[in-house]
Amino acid sequence: MWVQWRRVTGVLLVVSSSGLPCVLAAQTDLLVGIGVYPVFDRSAPGIGRDENGTSFPVTLNQSAPTLPIVAAVRAMFSLRPKVSVEGVLTLASIRPRVDEDRGEGAPLFSQSFRGEVGTASARGVLSLSRAGSRIAVLAGLGPAVVWRSGRLFRGWTGKVDIGGTAGLGVGFPVGKLHLRADLDTYLYSLKLARPGSVDFDSEFRSDVLLTVGVSLYDFF
Repeated sequence: MWVQWRRVTGVLLVVSSSGLPCVLAAQTDLLVGIGVYPVFDRSAPGIGRDENGTSFPVTLNQSAPTLPIVAAVRAMFSLRPKVSVEGVLTLASIRPRVDEDRGEGAPLFSQSFRGEVGTASARGVLSLSRAGSRIAVLAGLGPAVVWRSGRLFRGWTGKVDIGGTAGLGVGFPVGKLHLRADLDTYLYSLKLARPGSVDFDSEFRSDVLLTVGVSLYDFF
């Protein structure tokens, strides 16, 4: 859910084709919101090793029993009527679990701790709406960084990944309110490891983030 706190007139520092910095006047939207991951990354298989060097299968399970709740901040700079750039930060609380199958009738051993997954992205945004339309349709595309943190991931490698994001947003007025829904996909390759003990397979991920909310701009 996006909640627009205020709209101000700002400036954006860019580099011109001549290589010199220049300043463009830009209308700036600052928004905060909440959302969910209706599609979150799947379980990752891997190989674990005990103190004797014996190998056994392990699984990283990041599928939460409930949808991960996401907090987000979005800043958009409108350069032209149909062209904008925006930066987006998100942070979700997850509870990842590592399941170890030692075999030979041994019970399944699991480790589970609270963790976080965050994203940071910068994207170009194009308005697909016709001039004068009451419905705003936005399409965005750009690079993204995805990271994991928390007790379970301490001492791990591969916690930060670089990928991309693409999304669609729709806004429309209902009375005095302006409703907006955004659907974003984060694409990246995940390769986690705990040196000397666990090595997970590299997998391509496509996490889908849904945000639905209301803009408060009309009240200011």
